[in-house]
Amino acid sequence: MINKIIISFLFLLPLFLSAQVTDNFSDGNFSDNPKWSGDDSLFKCNLADTNYILQLDATIPKTAYLYTSNTMFDSTEWRFYMKMNFSPSSTSYARVYLVSDNSNLNGSLNGYYLQFGETNSTDVIRLFKQTGTSSALICSGTTSIASAFEINVKVTRSKNGTWKIFSAPAFTQKYNFEGTGSDMSFKSTSYLGILCKFSTSSYNKNFYFDDFFVGNISVDTVLPKISDIKVVSGNKIDVVFSEFVEKNSSENILNYNVNNGVGNPATTIRDISDSTIVHLTFSSEFLNGAENILTVNGVKDITGNTMTATYKIFYFYHPEALDIVINEILFNPKNDGVDFVELYNRSAKIVDLKEINLCSFDTIKNILISIDAITQQTYFLNPGEYVVLTIAPDKVKSQYFTSNPNVFIKMNSLPSFNNDKGFVVISDKSSNIIDMFKYSEKMHFALLNNVEGVSLERVDFNRPTQDATNWHSASETVGYATPGYKNSQYNSADSSDNAITISPEIFSPDNDGHNDLLNISYNFFQPDYIANIAIYDSNGRLIKNLAKNKRLDAKGIISWDGINETNEKCRMGIYVIYFETFDLQGKVKHYKKTCVLGGKLK
Repeated sequence: MINKIIISFLFLLPLFLSAQVTDNFSDGNFSDNPKWSGDDSLFKCNLADTNYILQLDATIPKTAYLYTSNTMFDSTEWRFYMKMNFSPSSTSYARVYLVSDNSNLNGSLNGYYLQFGETNSTDVIRLFKQTGTSSALICSGTTSIASAFEINVKVTRSKNGTWKIFSAPAFTQKYNFEGTGSDMSFKSTSYLGILCKFSTSSYNKNFYFDDFFVGNISVDTVLPKISDIKVVSGNKIDVVFSEFVEKNSSENILNYNVNNGVGNPATTIRDISDSTIVHLTFSSEFLNGAENILTVNGVKDITGNTMTATYKIFYFYHPEALDIVINEILFNPKNDGVDFVELYNRSAKIVDLKEINLCSFDTIKNILISIDAITQQTYFLNPGEYVVLTIAPDKVKSQYFTSNPNVFIKMNSLPSFNNDKGFVVISDKSSNIIDMFKYSEKMHFALLNNVEGVSLERVDFNRPTQDATNWHSASETVGYATPGYKNSQYNSADSSDNAITISPEIFSPDNDGHNDLLNISYNFFQPDYIANIAIYDSNGRLIKNLAKNKRLDAKGIISWDGINETNEKCRMGIYVIYFETFDLQGKVKHYKKTCVLGGKLK
């Protein structure tokens, strides 16, 4: 008995298998497995990349078709890929016959077909019923096919005659719902096929088909998930789902909530071209620099699967003053060179440079000018990272060494940085200044004969930007610039509770990048002291007035580059730093420190 059942099953197995149609033309032909017939000589299997694809290969304008056997109809799913390398029209279009009782697809038949190409300029996929030679529209899609296109198409028909059309971008399986309709005029089918109509010989090779499947409707039981959250601004995020989501539920504001008192979004819009993305705009801003939690509940995919409550953490970092600082600038490049500006993230925040502008400043009108967006794309600058802004990264890299060639951003334009003096400013999109540097050619090391191609480097990014002693010419030993990595003149003074400290005790101002500056650190624990700082040689002669009636912060650093009042380099030897302070009550304090100016013996 068991043997008879097995024999009967094996006998019927070919019938079961023949009911399903699959063909990706991987065998390089369409003559068997399954066999396609009709205008055989007007088609070919063409090798595209590493896979074969069915392609029209006609010579003169006409109508060409192919068909293959198929009897599946109720509770059935049809899938296929197609491409048309021209804009379809009422005289040049394609049809895919899902159902036909006649193998001659160019004649009278009863069946259903999809048409790609109509008379209007906003072409979409349309499903028609054909009775004899007359056709009637059942339903239309929404995705435009008015120009050349390639897509994956899926159609389902339930047993009660409900038709649904879906489409997906080529080489993906993220199907988007196109439209639905109902018709039960016909109850069976014998053939599946394609028909190409072209009115000009320039279209004779521009129809492509692949990956045909006819079988039982696949049941989607996978719930949509959140793939990513992209922070657009302080009150806008894009939610990216794992699959296409249904419009009504994805645009329901009650299905989204952000903690920290932000609440539900004010608007929710599913993206027009990509149904996996929903744009959310909130009335309140996200909490800066902290965890923001988005809760999503009740959103459905296009087959009706409803996601359960899902939580996703995202961060919003709004750059505040001096979170990012101007760290280096080349404003007087070589004859064939270009300007660049280097920024450094000295904060603990991750900053998106898409939210930052590079600007200059008009002192007369007191406004930002020459405002250039750093980038239109998301670019996260992490704490402790550098970025170089220029119009020609390759040019800068060819003229200067960099240990970080991937931290360059090519900008379409930079503000005009004059060779003698000017402003470089970074601001947020609301024109709030993050850092501003008023540079001057006079800030360069006085002993340099030519500063062309020499960048100005910030000595310490924790010191005030506009402290002139916090800037120095890049060292000769590094090629006069350090784009994208630690400045050659970087020198962070050691913190101390002493009122006045100096470091290093021996310095050598020869612009070799090693101890070129003497840092004089002060710490008075309260601001508004007024200081006079003078440098004397070992014989008590005044060498340099480093500061006169300078208002001090509670703590800070002032640097000396070893240059005297006549812009000459001081001789090697011992020098005395005389630091005098007085407060608003007239209380005066005096400090003396000694240092050694060294150098290489010739």
